[in-house]
Amino acid sequence: MNVSNTDTTQTGQEASAHEGTIDPADRLEQALTRIAFAIECREQGTWPSLPPSSSTPEVDLQALAANIDVLIARVRDLLDDGEPAAVIADVRGE
Repeated sequence: MNVSNTDTTQTGQEASAHEGTIDPADRLEQALTRIAFAIECREQGTWPSLPPSSSTPEVDLQALAANIDVLIARVRDLLDDGEPAAVIADVRGE
């Protein structure tokens, strides 16, 4: 997953000003893309590394990226299928 061309320069303040006008699925996709970008930067050595910890397990980054992609698709499908109230009730199991 190559997300290195993602624009991550937008500040939190700018992002929060636009939150009300962006589709929730798009907001989720942007957040997950930022997470994937941070993981990729850390993997390439361009992101500050975390201090080594003996209790931190190794993460399979390929599997994580695949799971993020699946999550994006599932949320987008869920939001496209119905009204927001019905989606919330479905997620809650009601």
